Amino acid sequence: MEWFKSLLGIASDVEAVYWILAITSTALFLLKIFFNFGDEHEGDDVVSLSSILSFLKVGAWMGVLCFRLTDFSVWTILLVTLLSGSIGFIGAVWILRRVRGLESSGTLTLENAVGKIGTVYYNLPKDKNDVGQIQVEVQGRLATLNAKSDGVEIKTGSKVFVYGVENGALLVEPHSGDEN
Repeated sequence: MEWFKSLLGIASDVEAVYWILAITSTALFLLKIFFNFGDEHEGDDVVSLSSILSFLKVGAWMGVLCFRLTDFSVWTILLVTLLSGSIGFIGAVWILRRVRGLESSGTLTLENAVGKIGTVYYNLPKDKNDVGQIQVEVQGRLATLNAKSDGVEIKTGSKVFVYGVENGALLVEPHSGDEN
């Protein structure tokens, strides 16, 4: 450790420990970002590799700054680093939860279209065994989906109300009235 202390001009072993923690946690964080490892299967866990590295990075670099720029005692610096690291941890958890809230599986669930009003995209035949298509907003996006009518031919551009799902197709009926 003496060579490390002389390399950076460090007098204290405690300051050297802060430098080692700061450099190591920052390097691990950069590797994590570069190789995208560590948080894939965390779910809603509060403690993650990202949040732990944030605690270490922020706290250790704050310790390095305190040693370099202040005359604080070792105990005061320890308190400052613990508080700073905690703020970094809380910030990382907050950001990760917001980012995970934006993620979606991309899987469209047909049942979520029930109760919606759509527009016929491809004529719906009279025969319930034949399929046409409608466009309807489902799960925040416009989707073109297979649909069937029950004994009524419905032309392209007509409004329809989705009332059910059967064999992978939406069941619809003509809609005339205010859109929901």
